[in-house]
Amino acid sequence: LADHVEPRVLRLLMRTRSDLSRLLRSVFCIVLAKYRSLPEAFDTFDRDGSREICLAEFEAGMKELVDSATDVPSCLARPGWARKLFLVLGGGGGSLTLHDFTIRLCSIGRGAIRALREKLLLKHHGITRAWEALATPEAGSNRSFVGEDDFVAEYLALLKAKASHLSPSDVDPEEEKQEALLRWQARALFHMMDAGAGNANGRLDLSEMQLMMADVSPPCMLEEFRINLLLNYGSWQAAFQAVRQSGSKAKTFYGQLVRCAGALDIRISDLQRIFQRVCPSAVRRGEVSPQEFMQQLQSHGKGFNMAEFSVRLWLGKPEGMTLDAVLERNPIDAARTLRFEEFSAELFGLGPLASKLKSEQRKILPVSPRLTEAEVAQLYNALRLQHHGKVSLKSLQHSALTSNVSDILASNKTAYSPGETAYIHYRIPRDRDKHLLEKPFIAMVSTEMKWVAGGGGGWMLRGKPITEISGVGAQLPNRKEGVVCINIPLSEALFERQEFRLFASPNGTRIGAQVGGGVSFEVLPPGSGQPMFDEVTHNSARLTWAPPDLESEKLKISHYTVSVRPLEAASELSTKDSEHFKSLTTWDHDKQALRQVCSLDLKGLRPGLPYQATVVPHYLGKDNSVFEGHPSNPSDDLQLPKSIPPGPPGTPLVKRADRDEMELMVDLPGSDGGELVSSFSVYRFLADGPCQHTLGRRRRSASDWFHMTKHEKEQEKVGLEEVTVTFVRISHSQRKAYLLLRGLPCDGLVWHYCCAAQNSAGEGALSAASLPHEAPRPLAAPSQPCAPCVVRMDPSSVELTWDAPLDDGCAEIQGYRIQACRLSDGQFLPMSERAWLAQPADFTIKGGQVRCLLRWLQDVGSFGSYTFAVQAVNSVGTSAWSKESDPAGLIEDAGLRLLISLGMTLPEKSGAPVAGRMALGQAVEHRGGLDGFLQ
Repeated sequence: LADHVEPRVLRLLMRTRSDLSRLLRSVFCIVLAKYRSLPEAFDTFDRDGSREICLAEFEAGMKELVDSATDVPSCLARPGWARKLFLVLGGGGGSLTLHDFTIRLCSIGRGAIRALREKLLLKHHGITRAWEALATPEAGSNRSFVGEDDFVAEYLALLKAKASHLSPSDVDPEEEKQEALLRWQARALFHMMDAGAGNANGRLDLSEMQLMMADVSPPCMLEEFRINLLLNYGSWQAAFQAVRQSGSKAKTFYGQLVRCAGALDIRISDLQRIFQRVCPSAVRRGEVSPQEFMQQLQSHGKGFNMAEFSVRLWLGKPEGMTLDAVLERNPIDAARTLRFEEFSAELFGLGPLASKLKSEQRKILPVSPRLTEAEVAQLYNALRLQHHGKVSLKSLQHSALTSNVSDILASNKTAYSPGETAYIHYRIPRDRDKHLLEKPFIAMVSTEMKWVAGGGGGWMLRGKPITEISGVGAQLPNRKEGVVCINIPLSEALFERQEFRLFASPNGTRIGAQVGGGVSFEVLPPGSGQPMFDEVTHNSARLTWAPPDLESEKLKISHYTVSVRPLEAASELSTKDSEHFKSLTTWDHDKQALRQVCSLDLKGLRPGLPYQATVVPHYLGKDNSVFEGHPSNPSDDLQLPKSIPPGPPGTPLVKRADRDEMELMVDLPGSDGGELVSSFSVYRFLADGPCQHTLGRRRRSASDWFHMTKHEKEQEKVGLEEVTVTFVRISHSQRKAYLLLRGLPCDGLVWHYCCAAQNSAGEGALSAASLPHEAPRPLAAPSQPCAPCVVRMDPSSVELTWDAPLDDGCAEIQGYRIQACRLSDGQFLPMSERAWLAQPADFTIKGGQVRCLLRWLQDVGSFGSYTFAVQAVNSVGTSAWSKESDPAGLIEDAGLRLLISLGMTLPEKSGAPVAGRMALGQAVEHRGGLDGFLQ
């Protein structure tokens, strides 16, 4: 939701969410008032045993429950409430599964689960320890489970905020209401965990609790996933063998990984992202073998970093030897700058020079598992970045030994946020086993805790003696080699250096001597969410990330530092007073509240290079001092394209158009996508057709068009008709292009035109639509001429005049055909073709009126009355015959032939007296009928 959203809309959303939560809470309590668990209620509803509930079964079961319940909300008495609830719970597909029925009826957000995880870690210092403290052994078995009553009691003890000094009579009703809400949350969480693994049975085992708590764990990236596997299992083969055994019930390798998500304390969503990043082809094929996953993990080196190299070098070193000794036994000069070929061959035995060094029996570094060529290349590039382009054995020793390993300990990270899980792998030499005492442990302590020799010796922290560990620690599972997990608790000592140390102890809490060196790290406030690239072009991108989830109001963010790393160089950008930095407000579905999302526009990137970004928040401390927070997980690699399709060009303008061709002028796109525009595509659509909504549509930018799928681009062109472009002239200096279109159909319709520019990367976004343009009409025969008028008539010729056709059919009129009809017998007499075709003098056109002189081809014979009709002719055909002219007749008087033109409408029937006037001006009266007069 944007910042300008109306407050009433937000209030409506919050109220809807609140009402729905209350309704689901009431239904949850009604169900559990009759049944022992939600799965038991589901089995009762499922009468046909299909493991799915249809609408009829749900309505019958809920009606029975509501009828027997006492405290029922009023909304459940309305008609159709069961169907609506069925849809809310996930029955939109016609049936309801046990998982949807349980998870959605509980209606618990991730915020409540996250709060429980934090409380458990504060009290028990680990999810496994919390489960062990609550679990009770099953009778007749060596397995243990956590019951619902024990879980609800623990939940209330952790989250209940009740004043201890109040007597029962002083209890606030609001506190009772809060306690009832917490009790409902506890029961809902219990049933969510019970149904999370798909085998709900009314009790919790360790895997179910781990899976639910892992779902709200801090984000985990591929880099951390790799190190965690190696620290826990020692090699890739052992790791994947353990995964297959733990998830043996799953049919696919991905399913086996998901079943191990709880034990690895990693979200399933993060695990899915890791799986897709390592094996993108498996997403298309639907399956991948463990061998292929392991091969992809090693051969491509995705997620490999310096911390992992330190762990693998630590795992491969001989027992009792320090890393200094391992690196120093290589005979090469530590300060000599190494080329990549020398670096690969002399330190790791890879590359073309490796065979020559084998003959000289030089020792390579004992890395376990051995590095691949891709991993060596990434290590070499990382050293170049850290040491300003100089790579040597000394630079490698400096980076590896100041990381996350000591002589007997190796950890997965050098900085942790509260709530994260630290994996510490220990390996104790034989000569130090006798110093461990009975119950040695690894503890998280401050680096300021020192051993003081005076007075018999003892541990001191800021002037106070320390005899027992009251903080975070874990006992060793064995005295030789193993792994312990420590959850980093919420601590007030942020921004301080801490250490994991191995202590000898007689009872598991009393501090004895420290064995070996410690591994130092920092506890930093939560980092930002993983940054993501979007709106990518050939030379720019937008980086977005979620701000840290700050539970403490004391922590305030000053600004962010964004580290952008291509292969060649790295650069840091600060968001402080940056015009390219924005903070947007969106809706957080998990917390049902507004949250901030940050974005930074990155400009001036180099086309064709891979980029990766990391965001570091900076916090305000005391006296306005600024401290760096925990770095975010690096973004996924972004490979910038060398070029992208161009942006939208300008609106096309019709320069000229005729029946044969059309010329369009268009401005070049503002963004050419990194390469010059080479051609254009032109489309058209009817002004009153189905695509007229595109007139006001927002134009897509080059970045938007680049990230649209093929289907989305096709949807943009639905209803558009592509036009063939026969010639393109592009003027880059004037930023204009001239497009010549030929072969357009002459249909007489009104069209809009739009175009898209093209370069080597493909066709770009569509331009805005042009102004409407009417196409030429198709060629046709002329329309019907008007009826002719007889101007003069004698026995040898006739002079006619008429108006030309209103429509010439888009073709020049070549001439006219004329016919005459004698009214007495209806005989048509042909007119001279020469008179109306050959001689322009015989017919003239003036002001749209045609005048023509025609001669009789034969003697007209007896005198009489005639009518005339005309027909227009062009290259397509002839028009319809015009209406006949008014009758005109020839009479004989005293040997003279006179023309009498009757310019009147005569009666249809003869016999009525007719009076007229002769051309000579003499008055004549005729009392007879019309026929007699004409004869």
